[in-house]
Amino acid sequence: MLASKKGIEINREQLWALLSFCGEGEHHACVHFRINGSGKLEAAATSGKRSVEAIAKAEGGATGEWAIDSAFLEKCRLSMVGDGETLLIRLTPKGLTDAWIVEAKTGKMIAPIGWNREAATTQVTMTDIVSGLRVPDDKNHTGSWCAFDPEHLRGLTRVRVATEGCPITFYPPTEPTAPMHFEAVGKDGTRWRGAILPEKVLGPGQEADEPPEADEGAPGRSDRQVKLDLKARAAKPREDDAGGDDGIIEDEDAERMKAEQAASAPTLSTQKKKPQRKAAKAKPN
Repeated sequence: MLASKKGIEINREQLWALLSFCGEGEHHACVHFRINGSGKLEAAATSGKRSVEAIAKAEGGATGEWAIDSAFLEKCRLSMVGDGETLLIRLTPKGLTDAWIVEAKTGKMIAPIGWNREAATTQVTMTDIVSGLRVPDDKNHTGSWCAFDPEHLRGLTRVRVATEGCPITFYPPTEPTAPMHFEAVGKDGTRWRGAILPEKVLGPGQEADEPPEADEGAPGRSDRQVKLDLKARAAKPREDDAGGDDGIIEDEDAERMKAEQAASAPTLSTQKKKPQRKAAKAKPN
């Protein structure tokens, strides 16, 4: 995300993240953008219960604050279908003029998206949104904190569905590496309890201390099974001399044993013929 004399450039993923925090109604169905004189671009959204703010660089351009309709921005997001495409929102001190789908690498204008001229009317300002989002200074923060993979939120959302909308209670960890426990109770009385193991990070809001471990797969899956290198095993020296037996019969031994068995097997000439029993004669009555 970047602000310049052209306007505000934002990619599909960044726009999606902001729209995910928008709400409904004239107060919350919009994304706020603000460019100040200190070289910062701020973007924020709120639904009244959840809020988010993103801060990026501003390299020139008009200063001011704009509330842009979330329905229009969603239309812009769906229009970015190619890889490497971004959205250019062209702004003036009076408001938004239009938006363009742009090729990020070359800056080539691909397609315009006309502004509907109906800016979201809202009494919520950027200051109202971000006033409660100030991350506490780690030096003065006396509470607990932890870092976890946002992918876990998908599972928590499914727990919410399973409990038919029950709010999930979280128990903050006693230290950054301790599990974060949660629980919820469904309308049918089913109790859900769980824990999320925090990720190790270099510090609050920073990157992971260790790269994520690759998924080893579920038990029984082929990606966890190990192939035995039988050729390499057969090429190893025999352990007979060391007093061990690996249970493998070498080719030479097999041939020798085969010859010994053939030599000791009885042949037709050496087999003793059993005397045949004569048929008993019938006695006269």
